[in-house]
Amino acid sequence: MGDERENFLSDLAKQFRIAEDVPAPEHIKLLKNLEKLDKETLTFVLNYFITIETNVEVLISLIKMVSKCYNDLTLDIIADMLLSRKYDNSDIGNALKCEIVNTLGRAGNPDFVIPILYLLNNKDENYKVRLACADALGRIGSSYAVTPLISVVTDNEEKSMYLRESAAKALGMLGDMRAIEPLANILESRNGLFDKFTFLKERIIETLGRLGQFGDAKSMRALKNALSDEASCVRIGAIEALSEIEDDAVIPLIEGMLSDEDEEVAKAAVFALYEILGSGYLKELIVTKQLQECCKEEIRELLIEEENEVSDE
Repeated sequence: MGDERENFLSDLAKQFRIAEDVPAPEHIKLLKNLEKLDKETLTFVLNYFITIETNVEVLISLIKMVSKCYNDLTLDIIADMLLSRKYDNSDIGNALKCEIVNTLGRAGNPDFVIPILYLLNNKDENYKVRLACADALGRIGSSYAVTPLISVVTDNEEKSMYLRESAAKALGMLGDMRAIEPLANILESRNGLFDKFTFLKERIIETLGRLGQFGDAKSMRALKNALSDEASCVRIGAIEALSEIEDDAVIPLIEGMLSDEDEEVAKAAVFALYEILGSGYLKELIVTKQLQECCKEEIRELLIEEENEVSDE
């Protein structure tokens, strides 16, 4: 049986020109015929092909197929590839690493957190690879990744702001309360700064909004402070995050933003209140409270939209 299997794989490798000096586009075109195999056979074949193939472009195509058809052995093989030194920091080498990391992330197996963390923590790695690592860690959901991700977000010497944003987002996906205090500290220390940290603050606000659903006072205070941030997009983010928290204490905070000098912020407050309290509240609000014209227009539009939806039903 072993010899038959080896002969089958060897013949198939020759048929698909695996590990041969063939131009990558021609090679990749041939690989599409693998999709004719049944899933079990395809997985078996892919495990062999990715072990012996050396062309990085071809390997990327094989890994893309692996992402749809794999077993535990496949994941072990590509995790070993991830740490291989022969895939350097060239664009194509980084693309392969990203494809492997994305596949491991989608698989969601916590056994592969360690190799992914190894790349995330290596500052010599390309930032795109490290971005993929942060996202994969969020998808996998292992609490083991919380502390390293916090370290990335809080590292003021980290060159890639995109990476810090991605790590903040991953922490929100993990939903671990340990992230609240360091994230809130960043947000409070950067309050009022309209600069390169704006997008980082937005990601942190989204994460604190998720974590704040557990009723943490530190998270609530940080979001409240963000309502006075110089950047309107941060204020809008804070309104949206607060609206996701099931606590009546958020209502007066959001109501206070109806008078914001930025019309988009004020309209975001109207919409948030509508999401929390419904159309009845808006109908009362428009006649009982002095509102900016932009808020009145937003209320009218929301009420008309709701009436049209009811009519369609």
